[in-house]
Amino acid sequence: MKEIGIPDDKKKPADLDEFWKQKHKLACEYNLPALRKCNAIAKKKTAHPDNKSKHCKSPGIDDRDGDILHDAAQVQYGTLRLVGKKLKSRSFVFYHRLLDVQQEQGGHANQEKQLTFGMRINRFVSVKCHEIPGWRVIFAGLKYTAKIGLVLFLIFCFLAAPGQAKKDTTIILISNIVVQLEATQALNDMYNFKFEKAEQQFRWFKQRYAWHPLPYFLLGLSAWWKIMPSPENRSHDERFLSYMDSTIMVAERLHSRSPEYRIEAAFFLAAAYGFKGRLYSDDDRKEWRKAAVAGKRAMNYLEECKEKEYLSPELLFGDALYNYFSVWVRENYPALKPLLWFFPKGDKELGLKQLREVSFNAFYTRTEAMVWLMRIYNSYENQNEQATQLATYLFQTYPDNAYFHRYYARMLYTRGMYTDMERESKAILMRIDSGHVGYEATSGRYASFFLGQLGEVRKNRDDAKKYYLQTVMFSEQTGATKSGYYLYSLIALGEIASKEGDKALAKKYFEDVKKKADRKDEAFKDAKRRLKNLDKGD
Repeated sequence: MKEIGIPDDKKKPADLDEFWKQKHKLACEYNLPALRKCNAIAKKKTAHPDNKSKHCKSPGIDDRDGDILHDAAQVQYGTLRLVGKKLKSRSFVFYHRLLDVQQEQGGHANQEKQLTFGMRINRFVSVKCHEIPGWRVIFAGLKYTAKIGLVLFLIFCFLAAPGQAKKDTTIILISNIVVQLEATQALNDMYNFKFEKAEQQFRWFKQRYAWHPLPYFLLGLSAWWKIMPSPENRSHDERFLSYMDSTIMVAERLHSRSPEYRIEAAFFLAAAYGFKGRLYSDDDRKEWRKAAVAGKRAMNYLEECKEKEYLSPELLFGDALYNYFSVWVRENYPALKPLLWFFPKGDKELGLKQLREVSFNAFYTRTEAMVWLMRIYNSYENQNEQATQLATYLFQTYPDNAYFHRYYARMLYTRGMYTDMERESKAILMRIDSGHVGYEATSGRYASFFLGQLGEVRKNRDDAKKYYLQTVMFSEQTGATKSGYYLYSLIALGEIASKEGDKALAKKYFEDVKKKADRKDEAFKDAKRRLKNLDKGD
């Protein structure tokens, strides 16, 4: 079987270049018969006695791996032929190399420029094959300009394709405007404590999007907001945890089986584990081991969400909370610093900025971000004005939400806006008496204490005594006997009893404070001091 090869440069006849120059000159002049004759002569002159193969080589072509050379000059006159027979190798590879090929402009270039152009076109296409089992490819019959354009186009497409960026196929269902419109009223109903109406829509979501974690998460979020007004009430815990576990199960399936939904599934996994951890770490539960496990799992998925936070502001929510509280915990709980070495340090300012962005631009997590901002501004950043603005907006937007109503009254009390505070606190107590959803003893404890303080400010001892007694009653109903509202109500009642001359009752109230409060608590120290003063008076 004959082989077609390329000789070494050392074996190349000295006059080979002359044949190629003549060949290109003929190609540029469209002289097909003369070119064929030139090819025949070239083959004879390039044959080497030590090699049985026929050799053909063009100047400027890399011969390191080449077995078959197709002169690109043939493209100029329409007879590009690729003839291959079965060679020793089993595979074939085409290499296309684009060099700087620019055709002279003007249309009437001289013969020397045409020759140069032909030589450059010869370097333009190099096809090297290592096995072509008995087949022939022929390009023929096209006009000169059309063929050159076609070759340039094909090679450009071939070279450009690998460099193209892969299209991002990530799908974010929660960014779908149709789904958001369908969920708008349901979310408003949920935050306005119309749970039955909201859950009816969420259950419809579950029928339509059973494969997606969104409906299960929303049903779990609804259960969460039943817990929020009174965290000490555990009657909704099981339902909440069941829906969050369902969210995790569906999201894990979506995460592993549908790459296009992987980021969104990671978001719901982080959110579900985050809410579970938040419940376990509540002061009324203190299940720290479960909280730590849930938090660690949430962190794993949170890192995955960071890859494409730009796709949706919803994805920023978890990162914002981590950035803020990872620093806050280090600052306020030094004993936990060794445990936090394994977690990257966040950025409080960045966390606040991200929370503000979520509160402005997100859809599903917008209200949750505003709640966290309100709490952070009030409790940790000493920015009561901003906290009051958020509390006002939330209460006015969702006037039947007991938690927002209570927090709004609290901010009015903090800012010294007593007239508005009195109105809202009495409204809270009336709703408790009327059995409004979410208005329970915890809200009553807040409202009663604020009104008791107002009674003292106004020198109205009877009102103050009445509302402080209500605060004590509501606190004992929920077991919140270590709360500041309960302890300071007892101190206030003891002070009132002392002023009324009932020292025995005053001592009883102060003794109750010492029994209930921790020894390091300021209320404990205050009650102890007052007892000493009473003893001195005796």
